[in-house]
Amino acid sequence: METHPLLRYVATQLAESHESHDWYAYLADARVVMEATAEWIEALYRDAQADVLSEDCYITAHYLRGILDGSYPGTAG
Repeated sequence: METHPLLRYVATQLAESHESHDWYAYLADARVVMEATAEWIEALYRDAQADVLSEDCYITAHYLRGILDGSYPGTAG
């Protein structure tokens, strides 16, 4: 399985911010960023009293965690 494009994008952005081209070295940090983002999304939904698993929003906490745990189809966290 391949690394999900969003996870790779975040790792690449982190690598570039450190003037590196080795995105893979930043994969663990990218996972931390995405988990924090998922937690932030959950907090927003809680505050709005909305459904955290809503499919109305493309990027949901469920989607981000699916990338991280490898349950998103065709990807490995």
